[in-house]
Amino acid sequence: MNKYIFAAPRLKTKTPCPCPSDSCNLFAESAHGSYAAYKLKNCRCEPCRDANAIYNRDLKKRQNMVDSGEVTRDDYGRLPRLDKGSNLDAPVKRNVSLNEIQTKLPVKNFFNDPNDPRHGTTNGYKVGCRCDPCRNADSEYKKQYKLDRLQEMQNDPDHKFHGTPNGYIIGCRCDPCRNADSEHHKQYKLDKLEEMQNDPDHKFHGTRNGYKVGCRCDDCTDANSEYKKQYNLDKLEEMQNDPDHKFHGTKNGYNIGCRCDDCTDANSEYKKQYRKNKKQSSMWYDKVNWYEL
Repeated sequence: MNKYIFAAPRLKTKTPCPCPSDSCNLFAESAHGSYAAYKLKNCRCEPCRDANAIYNRDLKKRQNMVDSGEVTRDDYGRLPRLDKGSNLDAPVKRNVSLNEIQTKLPVKNFFNDPNDPRHGTTNGYKVGCRCDPCRNADSEYKKQYKLDRLQEMQNDPDHKFHGTPNGYIIGCRCDPCRNADSEHHKQYKLDKLEEMQNDPDHKFHGTRNGYKVGCRCDDCTDANSEYKKQYNLDKLEEMQNDPDHKFHGTKNGYNIGCRCDDCTDANSEYKKQYRKNKKQSSMWYDKVNWYEL
């Protein structure tokens, strides 16, 4: 008789994690409330979100301490640890309930609930909502941010944004910011053009952006031509419906296709001035003795 009696293993039922993340790899009975659960397991319950927030705050504090020279990195290049505010302080919780997550983290419910208080805020836009109140809130926040930074730059000639593309985007038009923005765009176009030349299936091929970058393949040229045709048709329709359109009485209006008296006169004046300038430049060219230079 066999003296060893093996009992059948007892099966434990595990409830899937009720958080709204489709890629969550945890169960409701698992240990929640850690940065690893948020980052590696993709859990988006409230304890895991709190742990991630604490970790990021802790990381930012340590980076600021190193940048200010208060502390230094260790021999392995790692950031120093803080005694307080560490991500280890986040409470670990098990058996996360569906009711708690639906009330604490209504990410999916947020989009379907027009009465949610986060609508019309920058947080609502960051979550992913693109309703008009959230768009307006984000737009107003960015406008105010640019105004504040621009005022700082005007009051501080040594501001860190001077001479950078960010300074130009904010609204500064000093020579260093203009040059930085120009160099940034030049380098961007060169990099994209090199990518397009090395990749025949690049996403910019056959688009106007590809033409603006510098590609002159048939697809990009045709795309730019179609864009200009459609642009001229749209602007011409606007001018026909609006007698006070800003393009009336300009050469641009004539180039678009408008043949009203004001646009025709503006185009004629432009051609007269062009011929006059060309004649003067040719006269100056003939008077110069190039052999004596």
